Amino acid sequence: MDRQIIYPGQIPLDTDLLNAERFTMTALGALMQAVLGTSTVVDGLQCVPSAPASLSVQVLAGSVYAVQNLDANGFGSLAADTTRSIVKQGISLDTTVLTLTPPATNGQAINYLIQVAFSETDDTPIVLPYYNSANPAQAYSGPNGLGTSQMTVRRQKALISAKAGVAATAGTQTTPAPDAGYTGLYSVTVAYGATQLTSAQITQLSTAPFINPKLPAVVPAVQAGAFAYAVDTGAVNSLVVTLQPAPTSLAAGFSTHIKVANTCTGAGVTVNVNGIGAKPLVLPDGTALIAGSIKAGQVIRVTYDGASFYLQNAGSPDFGVLDTRYVIKSGDDMSGGLSMPSLRTRGAAATNRDFFGETGTTDANALARWLIRMADATAETGSNAGSDWSMARYSDAGAFIEIVLKCLRSSGVFDFARLPTIGGNPLATALGASISNQPVGSGLIWLGSSPPSGYLELAGGLISRTTYANLWTAAQASGMIVTDATWTTVGNRAWASYSQGDGSTTFRLPDFRGEFLRGFDNGRGVDISRSLGIQQAHKTEDLYAQNGGTLRHNEITTPSWTSNVAFPLNNNGINTTQSSGTKVDVLGTGETRPRNVPVMFCVKF
Repeated sequence: MDRQIIYPGQIPLDTDLLNAERFTMTALGALMQAVLGTSTVVDGLQCVPSAPASLSVQVLAGSVYAVQNLDANGFGSLAADTTRSIVKQGISLDTTVLTLTPPATNGQAINYLIQVAFSETDDTPIVLPYYNSANPAQAYSGPNGLGTSQMTVRRQKALISAKAGVAATAGTQTTPAPDAGYTGLYSVTVAYGATQLTSAQITQLSTAPFINPKLPAVVPAVQAGAFAYAVDTGAVNSLVVTLQPAPTSLAAGFSTHIKVANTCTGAGVTVNVNGIGAKPLVLPDGTALIAGSIKAGQVIRVTYDGASFYLQNAGSPDFGVLDTRYVIKSGDDMSGGLSMPSLRTRGAAATNRDFFGETGTTDANALARWLIRMADATAETGSNAGSDWSMARYSDAGAFIEIVLKCLRSSGVFDFARLPTIGGNPLATALGASISNQPVGSGLIWLGSSPPSGYLELAGGLISRTTYANLWTAAQASGMIVTDATWTTVGNRAWASYSQGDGSTTFRLPDFRGEFLRGFDNGRGVDISRSLGIQQAHKTEDLYAQNGGTLRHNEITTPSWTSNVAFPLNNNGINTTQSSGTKVDVLGTGETRPRNVPVMFCVKF
């Protein structure tokens, strides 16, 4: 920014003050150009109906910013400067009232354009006092004492006006183009016979260059996606969107989000942004959209490459070639064949392949035609006879090849035997290994030293409630859960229960190691007073002998008895007596058990 220098004792020149004004204007213009650019922009200037309502509209205070000559005319004693230009600011501090006239013909309407232009004029004339060298005590009135008034203010303002269009049948009228030097802001529609205007008749032009948002609102606007989100207002397969602020052109890399109004029906979909022109919308691989690639209500993201918009998030397409089948809401079987001859896998444009294709074609990657039958009343043929649900392969000519999957309606059992192979192993094996209806918390006897996938050994360990959330839920519902203090107290014998672990992050599994299983009595009366999850100690049935009659046994060792009580014994003809003390004692192990084999008890998680 330039600054004028004045020295003490200097006789000031008029150009000193004029240059100071020009330097300030130039600096502000450079700043405005750095922030706003060189295109005309406006701020404020809101158009509203008059109050009370009438045939007038009001344009509120605001400003316009436009590139202009540094000085189109001389500025005092400074010469005009039309070779250099800067951004200048035209201000309107007061409300501008514009009265609009309805058309004179019944059934017609007219559009008025509300427009603005930058205006720079000299005004405020005053007869100024001048120095009188002949008589310094008496000043001249005006130059040379001629009493001539002179303009004292160079005013830069926003010049607002209304331009009438051509009246036409209502609905067909058009808004006129701005006059030279003007910028269009609003279109106001006035119908025949109108006596007042409302906000419904005032429409801001999509090309109006308002500063929106203001600088403090930029970050919230970016966070809200306001610059790159629009609602589609077009017809089927023709998306029309309006962004604010309005782009004047499309460059490669332009991206926006669109809420779709209509589900597309196939190829030929276009996108038109702010009236710039319809551009093709294609899939990410450059191929045309198919029916259902975009759906009504879906928010899509599109990116422009300089020629076409590329869809970044396609929806689930509709299969236009599927046979139509309906299921009654009250419930009924589906009948008839449901064929899918054109389901495709999508790759590059040259590698699209029919997944459910035809044999005998030039497409070497096509599979044979498939057919699904569901509860078909018609008698089945070939190896499909007797099945109610089946998936079969058919040739291009419609000849049956083989059944790959069937389910008998009477039993509901799937037969995977005819499924194809994966890596040399039957797909049936892979499916069978992954299919399990066993609920979480159910037990499994496992013949191995480590539990299988999806199971834990019942060994009394503490485990995470988060990692094994489903098993924790099952444990809480089992009726077999105690505190960890109860579980770990030997006398409680609660080892067959779950415990609550640390009370917040862990729980404990039952400990079935070394145990036999017994069915829960549940009120039958065979195993009285038992509770789930409580271990039962071993017990041997009481053994007793009467002291009368004959007790026969073979004597193994030589007894040493005292306090004899006579018993008639048959031991190879030898009469023997025994003591009245202990008669039966434990020999060997501390429990009575049947023959057994060890297994691992597991629980599904």
